[in-house]
Amino acid sequence: MRKLLLTLIALVISTSASAQIIYMQSHHVKAEDMERFEQNELQYWSQVAEQAIEDGNMGGWYFLRRVDVGSVMHDETEPTHLFVNVYSSIDQLTSGAAWAALDVLGFDPSLIQSESTLLAVQYFKMESSIPDNGFTHTILNFAKPVNGAGFLEENISLWKPFFESNMDATGMQGWGIASKFYPQGMDHSTFMTWDHFNSLADAMKHLAGENILLGGENILEQSNMSEYDPDGFRYRVLFENLDSRF
Repeated sequence: MRKLLLTLIALVISTSASAQIIYMQSHHVKAEDMERFEQNELQYWSQVAEQAIEDGNMGGWYFLRRVDVGSVMHDETEPTHLFVNVYSSIDQLTSGAAWAALDVLGFDPSLIQSESTLLAVQYFKMESSIPDNGFTHTILNFAKPVNGAGFLEENISLWKPFFESNMDATGMQGWGIASKFYPQGMDHSTFMTWDHFNSLADAMKHLAGENILLGGENILEQSNMSEYDPDGFRYRVLFENLDSRF
């Protein structure tokens, strides 16, 4: 009965959150261009993004940098930075509303263009989350489970309550899961989860698996992830939150 109740609750939560859309761009920035690139985003484009949110054209904007950026900045196939835009719906995403860059900046935005290489664009539908009020670091986890329905259900009914009840002990600030709807294909992950923290140390401890034994029980003993996603996460990467508007 308890499992059925949790499943029903999860479905309600999932349905209520499913309208939010996450648009993600990964960029590679060369070492010699990084200072200007970050300065332009932090000083100028963050203000433009904030105005877009105030105008109702977007719900949130995040500018993230890889924690290990020094080790990948010379590999042009690896992302150094990530932009995450959150929209209330696909309709808002595709409305075609332009950002009022000229009005916000007061000068031609082409004057502050930065050098970067766009590596990938991905679209996700948010399925469920533990809301946050800001974070300093986040872990993005990408998966392609063999049983997507089971993977989603367990994340919502088992892992979400576990994380939520242990936030004080772990330093976690937020969590979420989203399903990827574009692009699709054999080489693409189908789900992304995220773990938000307010310190690098807490994020590292989470990656090292130090949060599994909490509350006097081993959460893995209740998990069927070895069946749903036998190969585990395909990719996990740690980012620092340089700026965010929401």
